[in-house]
Amino acid sequence: MSKLNILIIADYLPGDATVIRDHLFSFDRYSNHRVFHLFWPSKHKDEIDFSHFDVVIVHWCIYITKLGISHPSIPAAMAEKIRQSSAIKVLFLQDEYRRMNAVHEAMNELGINLMMTCASKETREQLYPSRKLPSVDGLHTVLTGYIPEYLKARSQRVDDNTSRPVDIGYRSRRLPFSLGKLGYEKTQIYEYVSVRAKQLGIRTDLSISESERIYGDAWHDFLLSSYCQLGTPSGASVIDFTGKIEADVKTFVELRPFAPFEDVYDTFLSDVDEKLIIDTISPRVFEYTAHGCVMLMTEGHYGGHLEPGTHYVQIKKDFSNLDIALAEAMEPEVRAQLLANTRRDLMDNDQFSYRNFVGWFNQLLATEHDFIARGKTRQRATLFHLKQAISQQHPSLPVRGYEVLIPWHIIHKFQQRISRWIAGHPKLARTIDATALLVRSPKHFLYSAYASLLRHNPRVLRLHHIALSFVRSPRHFFSDLGANLSQRFPSALHAYGATKMVILSPRQFISRLGAKLSTRLPRAHHAYGATKMFISSPRYFISKLRAKLSQWFPSARYGYGVARMLILSPRRFFSRLHAKFTKHRT
Repeated sequence: MSKLNILIIADYLPGDATVIRDHLFSFDRYSNHRVFHLFWPSKHKDEIDFSHFDVVIVHWCIYITKLGISHPSIPAAMAEKIRQSSAIKVLFLQDEYRRMNAVHEAMNELGINLMMTCASKETREQLYPSRKLPSVDGLHTVLTGYIPEYLKARSQRVDDNTSRPVDIGYRSRRLPFSLGKLGYEKTQIYEYVSVRAKQLGIRTDLSISESERIYGDAWHDFLLSSYCQLGTPSGASVIDFTGKIEADVKTFVELRPFAPFEDVYDTFLSDVDEKLIIDTISPRVFEYTAHGCVMLMTEGHYGGHLEPGTHYVQIKKDFSNLDIALAEAMEPEVRAQLLANTRRDLMDNDQFSYRNFVGWFNQLLATEHDFIARGKTRQRATLFHLKQAISQQHPSLPVRGYEVLIPWHIIHKFQQRISRWIAGHPKLARTIDATALLVRSPKHFLYSAYASLLRHNPRVLRLHHIALSFVRSPRHFFSDLGANLSQRFPSALHAYGATKMVILSPRQFISRLGAKLSTRLPRAHHAYGATKMFISSPRYFISKLRAKLSQWFPSARYGYGVARMLILSPRRFFSRLHAKFTKHRT
């Protein structure tokens, strides 16, 4: 399969979650195709030509629907271009529990062909019914994130025997009640464990406050500081297709801000909760394992990838075994065995690596979609990304699977200083402007330079008008030239007229020349006539010349006849000569 042009559309900034960066740039690192990134699509106008791309991926970090609190990041005009393009349209989606009817509408507007979902095979058919999505050719279950190479390398450097100051750590956020029991478990596990661990003297660092969330390198340091980490299944147990559940729960909570989850559940969720469930693992599972943290999590399916007692310490959903689970998690031997199992089944299993994920995606394109690569985009991906970064002032520049940060704030300060310095040197400023114009548009630069030359040099301006007159009408040009010459150089008028006559009518010129010579130089008239006769008729010229010679020089007549006879008939000449000589002797 020849190389394809793959465009990934995403709303991404360097400060976003690490998992977004790892997922986005995994295609660059491990795909055997040409990968292009389009960040901030809402800021682009109509300059993107989607006919150059064979595959268009809409990433899960972008809004594709109007959810009330946000607007779609892909403009309507761009969405229409994507739909009309012949490229394979792929959608990676997470948080598949809010206003799914609006998601279906957006998928139809984009013309999605491949859907990458976090839902299980049984659930995805109900989330994305084929009758509502005629353009979708395939539904595939994927994880929310995979294991990057640097995380594997970090896992090998972790020393499990190092003392850690925290026994149990946890960072999360309070999710809306509208996500059902599964979403509420993130709050429950925090509340139960924080209270009971304090009573048992277990050292904890737990929080579900948005202000205390941790990102970047600080997150890795936080994981290395604790023996265990809390966790729950990733997903939701309430799927809201219309948005009505979310709106009703939000209104109820605003009117009763201290209402417990049980009241909301009994009023709005009891009939719909756990009818459809998205229950999978998040990249945190891999991060916990890589940093040597034992997982202390509530019971769940976890996409079928984790087993209680083998990979994590299980807490019952009603927290009835909390004391037993906490005691088990504090045993060093138990922690060592669980870590050995998770490293064997997760970190050392290539099934969960980004390399394997991208390889599977490439194989999917090759086997299920038989199309010919266009290959129209011959520019390098780096040049494409550099152009987008400069035009949109985006701080991230993808280069061969890695992210190069562009410090635009420093560049702008430097640019301001340079601009102020250049403003004090007018000549340099004009030179820089001219150079910039030459780079942007050489043709426009030449036009501007020529116009400036005409403004500042009168002689060049006159030559410009003369040349322009000659190009437009040569006949009119010569007419004006003759008039100007006759005014400034009267004597040159005759030469101009003679030259013009030679060019236009040589015969008339010769006739006029003869008439002039006969009137001004009588003697020259004969030479002119003789020359003309010799050119027109040599035989007639010779005859005339003989007659003239016989009149002017009678004695030379005989010499002319003798010479003519010698040239025309030597035998006759010698016969005559012999007769003359014999007659003369007698």
